[in-house]
Amino acid sequence: MLPADYIQILGMGDYRMDHTSRSATLLLPIFDDSNGPVQFYAVMVTALRPHNWTSEGRWNVHKQGWPVTFSWKNASDNDFTLVYQATVPFWSKFVNCARLKFRRTPEPNPMTIRKFMRHCKIIKDNPGKLSNEYQMLQTLSLDLILPCNAACLRINRSKNRYSDILPLRKDSLSTSIDSMIPLCQSSPQASPKIIMNAFYKKSSKMAAVNFQTLSSEEKNKFFDSFDTVLTDCDGVLWMEMNPLHHSAEVMNHFQDMGKRVFFVTNNSTKTREEFADKCRILNFRISKDNLLCTSNLAAQYLKNLNFKKTVYVIGKSGITKELDEVGIKHIGTGPDNVISPTRNFKFDKDPDVGAVIVGYDEFFSYPKMVKAASYLADPNVLFLGTNTDERFPASDNLVIPGTGSLVRCIETCAERKATVLGKPEPYIGNLIKNRFNINPSRTLMIGDRANTDILLGRRNGFQTLLVLSGVTSMDDLEKWKGSKIEEDQELLPDYYTNTLGDLLTHLKK
Repeated sequence: MLPADYIQILGMGDYRMDHTSRSATLLLPIFDDSNGPVQFYAVMVTALRPHNWTSEGRWNVHKQGWPVTFSWKNASDNDFTLVYQATVPFWSKFVNCARLKFRRTPEPNPMTIRKFMRHCKIIKDNPGKLSNEYQMLQTLSLDLILPCNAACLRINRSKNRYSDILPLRKDSLSTSIDSMIPLCQSSPQASPKIIMNAFYKKSSKMAAVNFQTLSSEEKNKFFDSFDTVLTDCDGVLWMEMNPLHHSAEVMNHFQDMGKRVFFVTNNSTKTREEFADKCRILNFRISKDNLLCTSNLAAQYLKNLNFKKTVYVIGKSGITKELDEVGIKHIGTGPDNVISPTRNFKFDKDPDVGAVIVGYDEFFSYPKMVKAASYLADPNVLFLGTNTDERFPASDNLVIPGTGSLVRCIETCAERKATVLGKPEPYIGNLIKNRFNINPSRTLMIGDRANTDILLGRRNGFQTLLVLSGVTSMDDLEKWKGSKIEEDQELLPDYYTNTLGDLLTHLKK
């Protein structure tokens, strides 16, 4: 996961192959240095194997040095795989670090980086209780020599396989690749493709700058610094059916300036089509193709898996209509009869249920908890959460529990973690970048909630603007500004303002 203070730029690398020595020289792609010097690279190697090859092989990208992660805290979301057969000789020192639970001999099932780094985080967070292991971890992280066998590419007849590795220190990246397999000169498609990701350190400007305090020239530079605008909806553009503070004029003005505008909401209560209708009523010029909502994400997620079973839905018609659109059966919406005492509650489990989706549901109840947890007792049943927003922005000083409250409830009783699709999770971040083909460093994320909107922006290298018309308050910003806790610092936006309408005066100039 990309940390808050880094920008990621994708580029294609190349290589110069010497067929005599069966080795190749990696040619680093030329990255735009407008963001400053490259701090890290990440490498991905892909290849196609001709069907007439009879032996397996792999490419090894060699480098020296510890695979630097940006943050122990964030590393638990990396789901890359360490292949035991390749890495045991180089990771064997860790067998003495009991918390990491590395085996001494190769095993058929690899350990994920996610699990490994989670154990590392436990050690790092407990230097007192686990002092010996903490010291060992610190030492190893400085002197361990690790070739990128962790990222070796296993090639077989039927699949185009690829593998990722953790980011590398630029000064420890070797420019050579050793081929353990001969390249087939008559089959160009067999040649590996090198994909490089360059990571730039963001500028050290002060975070959370009040937009209103910028000079006219600084505001001009701000508006010229992005081509794409991503914005949250509830609490930014509107509150229920009430548009907020000239928000439609600001968004429409961005489009008149030639900027691409996308609405990105964690709200699962409506379909994309229904959100587009609401936008038209409130005078926003936006089509459903420029809308992302979690009800649609859930349906598309299952469609992409070629899901053929039934979904048990805790949620509203936004989810079920989107499921209908892609031809997926569903059950569960609407109120359940509450039976007391609870031990008398019984229901006939549908044997065709293969997934549980949890979204916002005003009819959430104990019977729904029982049903969801019972279906999820089967590890083969998928568990999707639309988002983890703790509460909704609402008028009249009401606090309305959000979907995150329901997701956490089901996670607790099911003893499983949901795959969360909405902000700030990697799924929606990757989808935005891939589907809309955006340049992260020239993208502005606007939101009212720091732990979803701003965090999504910071994790993906977007510029961020927080509006104080929704969930996050000025008191929150002041608290985070004065905090030395990394998690708090990550919630700070680049800029903040009271309402989106504050931008309009300067835009009109």
